[in-house]
Amino acid sequence: MGSDIQEIFGSRYELPELGPLGSNGMALPRDFEFPVASFDMDKSEWEIVYKLSGKLWSCKQNHTPFDVVAWDGNYVPFKYAAEKFVNAAFVDKDQADPSLYTVLTAKSKTPGVPATDVMFFTPKWSSATNAYRPPVLLPSKYGNGSCGIVYGDYKGTSRNLEAGGLSFQSSYTPHGGKLFARPRHKYGH
Repeated sequence: MGSDIQEIFGSRYELPELGPLGSNGMALPRDFEFPVASFDMDKSEWEIVYKLSGKLWSCKQNHTPFDVVAWDGNYVPFKYAAEKFVNAAFVDKDQADPSLYTVLTAKSKTPGVPATDVMFFTPKWSSATNAYRPPVLLPSKYGNGSCGIVYGDYKGTSRNLEAGGLSFQSSYTPHGGKLFARPRHKYGH
């Protein structure tokens, strides 16, 4: 299984502008969890074994190797449980604006246009279940989109995705459910 790496230059992930929904929906700041810094004060002798150039080396020290507490840079690691995201994207016509699914955003130099977003598509009740759902056109001004499935399934693409699946949509292209079950001739034959 491959892995994806994303680099963002000139920006960082932060909570999006939550607007009027932010007080009761979407990703709330209180739901992000940060580690508490702690370290060991063990003064016993430790042997450190490491491999370098194909050979094993060792050294001894009179304190634990786990006695350093530090983060590199201005940000600390965090975790967020997807189950805490409050989906506020119920609509009875068309498709909700994708910003309603945004958990974290990295702003670009253009106001209102993110460089990239982390979004959660959580289970929700839909008034159009089992109804015709034409593919939607989401004009993404900022490029392509990829959707990774962490757990559960997602039916927002032409294929139903399961955990570990990845979907990619190019900008300015329709995506969503299948338009037709089979190809049709120009005149319906």
